[in-house]
This record gives sequence, C-alpha cells and structure tokens, in this order.
Amino acid sequence: MFARAGVHVTLVCRPRLFPEAEPEIGAALTGYFEVEGVTVVSGIVYRAIRKTEGGVALTVSRDGQDTTIDADQVLISTGRTPNIEGLGLAEHGVGISPKGGIVVDDRMRTTKTGVYAAGDVTGRDQFVYMAAYGAKLAAENALNGDSLPRDRCSTVSTPP
Repeated sequence: MFARAGVHVTLVCRPRLFPEAEPEIGAALTGYFEVEGVTVVSGIVYRAIRKTEGGVALTVSRDGQDTTIDADQVLISTGRTPNIEGLGLAEHGVGISPKGGIVVDDRMRTTKTGVYAAGDVTGRDQFVYMAAYGAKLAAENALNGDSLPRDRCSTVSTPP
C-alpha cells in the first residue's frame, strides 16, 4: 500500500518471506514485491536500531557482514499468535500445539470429539480466504459426518 502511494519501501525479514511455507511461495511473493517497487532484504540477523537526525537506522548482518538501512520510519511486525486466551481449551481436552494454536486434523477436528476449529486460532491459515475455507470445512464436517478432508490444493471461490 505504501509503495503504491509513492513511498520507497524496504521489507526486512530474518529468514525469508513465509518461512514455514514452501520456499517457492516466499520467492514468488518476493518477486511480486520487487515488481511493485518494494525492496526485500532477507536472510539477515538484526543487530541494532537507533534514532537518527533523519529518521531511523537499522543495522543488520548477512553472512557476517553488517549493513545499515536508513529509513524515515520503521514499522515493526513481530508475527501473529493464535488468540485462544480464556477459552478454557486445555480444561476441556482440546489439544494446543507448541506454537499455541488449536491442534486440528485434515477435517478441522480438534482433539476433543465434536469440537472443530478453523482460522487464526489454529495457528495456520492466517489469510482470510484460507481461514474461510477451513471454517466451511469445519461446519460441513460437523454437520455431515466428517466426510470432507482438507485439500491443500483447493481454492476458495469468492463472490465478485
């Protein structure tokens, strides 16, 4: 959004874009960003950030070589975690993954019989269309005998 408004944007990430997905997905998105005028710097280690007269200086290291990226502003995003606090999941036998998401199988069933989960609370599918696909599967399986397995290659059709 900022790049399309004429702002020079540099996206900096430690390993790569979408580190938990297949590398090709991150590479494709990197290519798209670059076509849009966004510089992507990945495979780095953050060293320091400091305020300067002109804005902010971010020092990063790649392959043992320190580099400073100067910017007017910095937007920091540290990732997302499932928001499951206060739901009493553990007390009701709903399994939680080491990353804090509700554990589901390929039919969106949790470890508690009759309980389904989809979207951000699972720690995956944090894109609205994939979350909607998971929610649709969860609802259909809850009502129709768990007959629909998740297909990683499925697409979700959206109304125009």
